[in-house]
Amino acid sequence: MSDQTRQAIADAIAAHVQDENPDELAGAWILATQTLTLDGEDSAARFECEGSTFTTVGLAHAYLDTAHLVGDDN
Repeated sequence: MSDQTRQAIADAIAAHVQDENPDELAGAWILATQTLTLDGEDSAARFECEGSTFTTVGLAHAYLDTAHLVGDDN
């Protein structure tokens, strides 16, 4: 990802957080995207992250938990 694209994403995330929660600042983030080939034969996942590995892994786990994809014993 180019530095310009990464900055545009970070700016958009920061603006969204400020719009939704004016008393909060954006911290670490994860962008998860499914990609598809034009012929529809293959798909893949792409991930871009900002922040420490510990924090971004925690964000991913928190998402799985809120989506009820992680069991209570995890």
